[in-house]
Amino acid sequence: MLPGGGKLRMVPTTTDRLEEEFSLVMPQERRRRKRAWRWVASVVALSVMSMAISRGTRRGEASLLARPVSRAFGLSLRAVSECGGSSVLWAYTIRDAPAEGVTLAEPGCPVAVRLEGDGVSRWGLSRIWSGRAWKSAVSRATLRRSDESSSELVLWEPGLYRAEATAAKTGVVLSVLLRCLYVRREVRDLTATQRDAYLRALGAVFSSDEERERMAHASGYRSIAHIARRHVVGASARSGDQLHDGLGFLPQHMALSNEFEKALQAVDARVALPYWDFTRDAEGGSGPGNPALWDETKGVFAWRPRVDSQLRAPWNFSPSPLVTRPRAFCGVSHDLSEWPTCAEHRGVVDADSLEQLLLKVQGPAHGIVHMMLGGLAGCGETLASLDRSILLSMKDYLQLAWRLDLLEFAENASYACVPREAWELRYFDNPEANRVIIRLADVPDRDAVYDALCDGESTWIWGEQAGADSPWDPSFWPMHPTLDRLFQYKRLVDPETAIDWPTSPSRSCKWEEIGAACVGHRPRDLTAFTSTVLDDGVYESRQVTNIEMLRAADPRDYRLDYIYDDFAWDHCADTFDNLTVVPEPLDAVRRPRPLVHSDLCDALGVYVADQGCASRAVPVARGVDVVAYASRFPFVGATLADKLDQIDLTSGLARFSIAWACAFATAPLRVLTDAAITLLIGTLVRRVKKRPKAD
Repeated sequence: MLPGGGKLRMVPTTTDRLEEEFSLVMPQERRRRKRAWRWVASVVALSVMSMAISRGTRRGEASLLARPVSRAFGLSLRAVSECGGSSVLWAYTIRDAPAEGVTLAEPGCPVAVRLEGDGVSRWGLSRIWSGRAWKSAVSRATLRRSDESSSELVLWEPGLYRAEATAAKTGVVLSVLLRCLYVRREVRDLTATQRDAYLRALGAVFSSDEERERMAHASGYRSIAHIARRHVVGASARSGDQLHDGLGFLPQHMALSNEFEKALQAVDARVALPYWDFTRDAEGGSGPGNPALWDETKGVFAWRPRVDSQLRAPWNFSPSPLVTRPRAFCGVSHDLSEWPTCAEHRGVVDADSLEQLLLKVQGPAHGIVHMMLGGLAGCGETLASLDRSILLSMKDYLQLAWRLDLLEFAENASYACVPREAWELRYFDNPEANRVIIRLADVPDRDAVYDALCDGESTWIWGEQAGADSPWDPSFWPMHPTLDRLFQYKRLVDPETAIDWPTSPSRSCKWEEIGAACVGHRPRDLTAFTSTVLDDGVYESRQVTNIEMLRAADPRDYRLDYIYDDFAWDHCADTFDNLTVVPEPLDAVRRPRPLVHSDLCDALGVYVADQGCASRAVPVARGVDVVAYASRFPFVGATLADKLDQIDLTSGLARFSIAWACAFATAPLRVLTDAAITLLIGTLVRRVKKRPKAD
């Protein structure tokens, strides 16, 4: 050892010459070299972290250190909806949102957010967008502090939100993701509060006219007269029904239900349109066989006049200003065994193609309900004497004659027919007409059919549910969400059946047989009503095409603002399997999806697949204490941990944000990551400490 702390080092040389050489390396020089290398490492690490932060914050993903911090300090942030949430939110793959760790929040329903293990010094709420903006303030929401560690949150618009809580003692920021969506429930499963809210909103929509629509309600409101008029016009078009009897029926009525739902929500933003599962009535033996249940003279809507009593289908001459339900056709009723059963609905799910599915949902799965609730009254003697099979199909006989220009309806509730001799060739023996009504040429008494349609004795009083003016009946509205739910279940359990519109369908609509263009039933035809769909991170109401409507409703790439409460048919145990597995998303949907967790990735809060960290998951932390991270890893040591309490961690670089892109194999990266971050923490902590005096 030399004076001043230097060391003597022997340096070997050639054999023919020996030379001693002294090398003095002073402690001050070693400190300078170490300090330089530390700053180089800090700059490199901070650069990498800055890049990761800029990538991750755009996605609004989870905090990098949320898990280790919560474990170190015993903290957890929980959110619980008072409405109970939904057991099948996990079944929906929504773009730009994590697959797990998201709490369902329904508009207008309070969500209790509570921090376990500490009080809260500050609450925060932000809305996470994608594409247009990654994050923004929330305008329509209420965040009210309940006590020192909990708050009540109420959201009013569908979307993805982040609620944040800053722990009072440690300053750690924890967050929880909330997905705000409407939840459609079976009408009999509504709570008393939900049912009353739905009926009040329904009553407001049914009792208002166009003038009140313009004056009284917010954007998105539509009166029943406005919606029913468009339905009547589309369904009673002379060239062919644009909303029924074809491949466009399901997407058109999905859009119709969504627009009506928006009208209800303009009155009460908490309301979601319920669905009516017909199979529960069939299997339970209640409902359709109970006349009192369908008595239009009792209940909330008893004796309620229609806003526009003249707005009816051309063939409906009912003089009543009220909704009517004859529930029979000239005294002849459908048998209760024809009511949709589990088998009929299972048949929709078992369809081999999209074309089969779109055709099956119209008939036995739901169409018979319209007829059984609607019916026909005002029958003349000749009409009432027809065969039962003809009476129950009289709507088709009547519309066919009208669309073939054999029958004319006048505004004064009168009608006239062309001479009898023209009917043979143009109606009974017409090959195209016989494809619309099977075996029309085999009708045993053609004269009786002609007389029933043309003798002028019948007043043709159709129940609204049996015709184009069905939206006037309140029982109409929960019907079609049932078919939407069946379609979504089909996509979850049988994703192999692609949503590809048939290029050469057997027929696009029933009236195509007599030369109709099938407007409204082609893939690129716009729906007659608007739908609220997720476009580029924003929910917007607009018209979409038939094929766009079906793709937006696919739960494996979901873009609508509502979900269903479950995909369970407990009463159909012999025919339905309840959905219990998580479906795989479409390839086009890119989002973090946790498959396997390793120790490292669990600590960093990222997702891993096949024992390696998924590179697409870039987590982010904001405002995390170095104390929290230092206490997580053994590299820091007991000495540094003991001194942390003596350091002012509220100033300078002692409080910082960390992000790390986990893109390599798990095992090697653990050592490198721990070492790099620990080195950075040590450097930053030393910068906060008071500098030692010069030697």
